[in-house]
Amino acid sequence: MLDCVLPILPDPLINFLMKLSEISPRSAVLEAYRFLETASAKAIAKAYPELDARKILNPMQIQRMLKDRALSKNQYHQFNKLRQLRNQAAHMEDFELKNMYIGEYIDISLTLANNLENYQL
Repeated sequence: MLDCVLPILPDPLINFLMKLSEISPRSAVLEAYRFLETASAKAIAKAYPELDARKILNPMQIQRMLKDRALSKNQYHQFNKLRQLRNQAAHMEDFELKNMYIGEYIDISLTLANNLENYQL
């Protein structure tokens, strides 16, 4: 597990996602993952300045590219699990977040996003 980053991140973001999770865990998962996607695109742009990051649309491709440069093996596996849960939230009719507390999903997503935002070559 990653170290908790929630106290470092802006309180309004954490509060927003936790309140959203009370209303709709599905929406909280999608929104938390959106922050991770945004940070991933920024990390790709830093790690591969020769590429046009806007043309890299495949999430698996982005994830694999980050594994080689910006993510540890553990972070890569966490990212993959988050992506799978995000896909379930987006596509399953009766989505339920199982085997993970919503606060944990939010924490891991935002921690990875923070790490990717701060990625340096």
